[in-house]
Amino acid sequence: MQTQLPVYRLINAVGNVASPLGTSKALSILFGGAFLGFVFAIFVLATLLQVFNYDAVPYVASALQLSGLSNEAVHQQAWGAIQSATSQADYEALSNGDAYRARQSSDANAFASVLPLYSVKLGYSYLLSFAQDAKAMVTLASWTSHISALVLGLTSFFWMYRTRSLQGGALVAAFFLLMNYFELSRAIGPDIVANAITLIGLYLWLQKRVWISMVVLFAALLFRPDTVILLFALVLVSFLFKTEKWPALLTFVCGLAVSIWVQKTMGHPGWWTHYYFSNVTIQPTLEGFEPAFSIFAWAKGFARGVFMSVVNFNWAAIFATLLVGLAALVKATAPFTQRQAALITTCILTIGGKFLVFPLPDSRMYLVFLLAILLTCLSALKPDFAWSKTTIQA
Repeated sequence: MQTQLPVYRLINAVGNVASPLGTSKALSILFGGAFLGFVFAIFVLATLLQVFNYDAVPYVASALQLSGLSNEAVHQQAWGAIQSATSQADYEALSNGDAYRARQSSDANAFASVLPLYSVKLGYSYLLSFAQDAKAMVTLASWTSHISALVLGLTSFFWMYRTRSLQGGALVAAFFLLMNYFELSRAIGPDIVANAITLIGLYLWLQKRVWISMVVLFAALLFRPDTVILLFALVLVSFLFKTEKWPALLTFVCGLAVSIWVQKTMGHPGWWTHYYFSNVTIQPTLEGFEPAFSIFAWAKGFARGVFMSVVNFNWAAIFATLLVGLAALVKATAPFTQRQAALITTCILTIGGKFLVFPLPDSRMYLVFLLAILLTCLSALKPDFAWSKTTIQA
């Protein structure tokens, strides 16, 4: 007869006592509560450790432009508001950290020439314009980022809760950390707003609330015009997976029309000039800058995007890992519904389309689509780490 050593009897005793905490329900509460704690902790830290990134200045300026102010007035008020909100050292880095910033902080016309690159995020400009003055715009922009990050986290929690996959919360929290969620939550800009709105729209689409989801995704387009690529991907997927075609097609057409109208109204210099500015060589001013298209310049910008994505950011590695995982799950006949498969395909097409059209390497550009893939995988797998009372033998 086999007897147990004292150490094994101790392990079994602890396991039997702790077994009520190891049930599926208890673990879901534990992981879900920990994830909520993580999201709220990030929110609190973001409000306490606010940072002012350079893009805060032109975004505030783009909102001031809606009031019809002169270039000089916009320049003075935008830079003055940021200066009053930051320390002297931080302001020096923002206004004189390199030759480009020094030119933007000292030349009102050069500064105004690049504002159309920011003002095409028309929804964000109008949101900030509700504030009474430039200083209030900075405060509103800060809180918009904090709250949007909180909404993104709470939407992720709700998605896991409704699909009984809360035990995947630790993985989603790790994903957030790798994708610079904390930095996004405390920096100023429309990207975290667009991410939060888009995730809500994708969840509604997955739940077959199609028309509502189209309205939400159209709203996201007002904060990031390249959301039109997502709408186009939904059109393609509607034919591939036989989902609702007309809502996707109508929203895409409306979104494309609005994007073109906004670009013309805001004086956007066009795709190639913007591509060259952001991906090839940054320009101190866009006044009179109209570079001829060059396949070599395009390739240089694309190569830069690939290199920076792999070396300086985590999204490409996460994307590759998710693709490998998806391939393994498909081979193992994972329980994806047709709609879940359609959503995953939409996100993959959107990531590829966004990078091909405009290869920015920043993780914030792809966060919501990678997050939607991860949440959909967790929804299908429903991870369960519950354990039963087992006896460990010597």
